[in-house]
Amino acid sequence: MNMKNRFSAAALAVLLAACTHTTPQTAAGASSDSQSQSRRDAARAVLDQGIKAYQAQDYAAALPLFKQADQLGHMKAARYLGLMVLNGNGMAQSNAQAFAYFQRAANEGDITGQYWLGYCYENGIGTTRNYAQAMKWYTQSARRGDVIAAPAMVALGHLYEQGKGVPANRNHAAAYYKQAMDAGYEAGKTEWQRLQAAQLPE
Repeated sequence: MNMKNRFSAAALAVLLAACTHTTPQTAAGASSDSQSQSRRDAARAVLDQGIKAYQAQDYAAALPLFKQADQLGHMKAARYLGLMVLNGNGMAQSNAQAFAYFQRAANEGDITGQYWLGYCYENGIGTTRNYAQAMKWYTQSARRGDVIAAPAMVALGHLYEQGKGVPANRNHAAAYYKQAMDAGYEAGKTEWQRLQAAQLPE
């Protein structure tokens, strides 16, 4: 703070009092940020442990880790819980519960969760089949444009190729397959090549 000589003693006292009053708030804010970062770091570490157990098909170990990561606020945890309950891995199989987990993950911004929510809507898993909602969530998932988003691009290609909820359009389907292929997704390449080889009329 740059104090100038023309400030009166009273003005200086007021300024010092203001500084004294605001310092604890700043410290509290910094402390809160630090605690939030620590919580995020803890959630990430627990999720990573859960993913390792999940990939090793040790679902008994993965389940409590995903639940803990979910409680700590990691947006991807609900998606993994959805996959586990959808497939009955370490949990009783439940389409309705899987849908609820995917819905929460999608709403929190997890793009793979958004894909799975679209999948549920497309196939009527845990909810009524709704192609408009499937299109909405696939589109949102595909928006990032990278290989993680590529499954949603392929799903959009299928909707356009098969005319599910939209007029059938081979060109739109091919464009989505090519986008997935260009992102490095093998299934996108397979679908694009298949469509090109078929040479179907528009």
